[in-house]
Amino acid sequence: MRDRWVGVAVAATLMMGMAVPVPAHAEGDEIVGGMGKKLVRGVVDTFTGWVEWPVQTYKGWTRGVSFVKNETGSKVTGTAIGFIWTGPSHALGRTLYGVRDLFNFWAPNPDNNEGVGTPLDAEYAWEEGTKYDSFDPNLSDGLLKPWGRKILRGVGNGFGAILELPGQIVKGCKEDKIGTGIVKGIWYPFGRWSHGFGEAFTFFLPSQKDNLGHAFEEKWG
Repeated sequence: MRDRWVGVAVAATLMMGMAVPVPAHAEGDEIVGGMGKKLVRGVVDTFTGWVEWPVQTYKGWTRGVSFVKNETGSKVTGTAIGFIWTGPSHALGRTLYGVRDLFNFWAPNPDNNEGVGTPLDAEYAWEEGTKYDSFDPNLSDGLLKPWGRKILRGVGNGFGAILELPGQIVKGCKEDKIGTGIVKGIWYPFGRWSHGFGEAFTFFLPSQKDNLGHAFEEKWG
């Protein structure tokens, strides 16, 4: 199964005219395999994002909310929040980030999203997952600070993407791998630019807890 999807990833790359030369020293199979996984999840999230709306509405009923002590009131409030906010935001976030991964599966991205933005509560829309509490331990630490870090990372990567070109070339020269440096200097900026500005404009939408595909070697360009 994995080999089949890896083949799909490579074929799609060639068809879109965005074939990426893989540095000779890198573990090519691992990089291409990561692209395949990113492509598969991108396809799934793109076409199942809408499922989050009814699922989050149902989860709102079963989970309730912590700030309402009455059980019935908690469930009713949770259902309302699920229908009005959690459902639409999860549906839109999963769909948009799915589209990004679908078309940018070949581009590098940050290693993970720990502490950056609010996470989707499950890898796939139909799973139970774990509820993320934006008020734990308080609204500032649970929501505002993660949103702020997402904006900063998005803006930093978006505007700093161009720095990858000279940075990777200099790094390649130091390591006596100028060819690798040139390839990465051309390849990496696309990932930083698309991922960065995408995050900056959608900082309020939940996203996956982890990123698939090839990760940047440095935090900043």
